[in-house]
Amino acid sequence: MEMNFGPRFEIRDLRNHPAAVVVAFALLLAGNVAVRSDPSRKGFYQVEDARTLYDFCVPDGSGRIFLLRARRKVPLPVSGLEVALAHP
Repeated sequence: MEMNFGPRFEIRDLRNHPAAVVVAFALLLAGNVAVRSDPSRKGFYQVEDARTLYDFCVPDGSGRIFLLRARRKVPLPVSGLEVALAHP
């Protein structure tokens, strides 16, 4: 589903993510954005960019968005030794 949070919203970071993560999340929400809602929890959503999956909550229409979690989608590169061990 697509959402638009309007011209003004406030992000509250509940897990002390790095500032760059919070800014990237804010830029992602700055226009129309495709989100996935959690069918079991009202007001809980996921959104993603090329590298990161964000979980967030919008509890009411006040413009406050609570960033719950940000995690990398792309696994970190593995060393050559790990690749050699995985493929005998």
